[in-house]
Amino acid sequence: MARITYIHQYFKTPAESGALRSWYLASGLAAEGFEVTLITGGKTSKIEAYEGFTVRCIQNNYHHSKGVIGRILAFFSFAFKSFWLAFTLPKPDLLFVTSTPLTVIIPALLLKWLKGIPYIFEVRDLWPEAAIELGVIQHPSLKYFAFLLAKVGYMEAEAVVALSPDIKATIQNLVKDVPIEVIPNIADNEYFTIDVNSSSQSILTIGYFGTMGLANGITQVIPLLLALQNQFPNQWQFVFSGEGTEKNVFLKMVSEVGLVDSVIEWPQTNKEGIKNYLNQCHFSYVSFNQSAPVLSSGSPNKFFDSLAAEVPVILNFEGWLKELVTKNKAGFYQSTTNTTELAGQIISLFILNSEYKEVQNNCKTTALEFDKEKAINSLTTLIKKSGFSV
Repeated sequence: MARITYIHQYFKTPAESGALRSWYLASGLAAEGFEVTLITGGKTSKIEAYEGFTVRCIQNNYHHSKGVIGRILAFFSFAFKSFWLAFTLPKPDLLFVTSTPLTVIIPALLLKWLKGIPYIFEVRDLWPEAAIELGVIQHPSLKYFAFLLAKVGYMEAEAVVALSPDIKATIQNLVKDVPIEVIPNIADNEYFTIDVNSSSQSILTIGYFGTMGLANGITQVIPLLLALQNQFPNQWQFVFSGEGTEKNVFLKMVSEVGLVDSVIEWPQTNKEGIKNYLNQCHFSYVSFNQSAPVLSSGSPNKFFDSLAAEVPVILNFEGWLKELVTKNKAGFYQSTTNTTELAGQIISLFILNSEYKEVQNNCKTTALEFDKEKAINSLTTLIKKSGFSV
């Protein structure tokens, strides 16, 4: 039985709040017959067993509210702690490491160079490109080091998993001879089956569920909310659930423009709670900071959860997901210039029930293209093609 050590700093279970891609993939690999040990970070060190795989949690003091320096220190702390733990465990046949943060490539490189363990590198977002566009990394020496780390990480990998075609294209411009497999984020179509065909809310409800950090740019929704209030006064609400460095900025701006009564915070929750939240929404808002165009190459889990739950998506960034939504008529794109027109389109779709149901069907059809079983099968095939059989 091939043994895989899976390193992901932010691993979450369905009982927790957060993205579940690694849960699906780890449990899927275990079901295929691989022996999987997953190394992650958390509040305390512990060992737990889940659905055929083992999770070893390292104490790592990371939180979205930490400043830039605090988060960077937490990244490097996890990188070296995870390296040492993996180094002391029985030698696996393969490492599977997933970013962000980019520093997860440090244990992979050290384990390959010191113990000869090959690795597959999963790239969820393009870093350091995004950090540079956001102004998080500014010093020339840090930029050089970050780009070097990423490039060496790609070059030394047995294969790279890219979460979008746009990410694959960027990596191919840097390295030519490494196999790159596109495995987008996952739609759990079996779980996100909505019992009713419309929201339980009587007024137009738009939901945002996820991190509210600099990369997300959640304040970009405010012009749209103002346009909705102008055209559909007091007949809509924007609900959100999440934490991050921009949350208080967002709430302050909401207060300044007089939308406090229509913007509602819901408690952070787990997978089951997100399903219940989506069942109360007519639309789901998915946001990336438009000052960092490279972020549009991403594959946010909230996008795929929404489609699986038959909730039309409103997104505010260019890229492959915008093309997918507009082509499949599964939602709307918000630009910096179309907010008035877009508000009218959202209101019209909300009012016209038959057309809304048609868009819901488009969402589910699109979500089926990204079913979790397809992702698991793609990763299993890639691992076997790389020479690691069960």
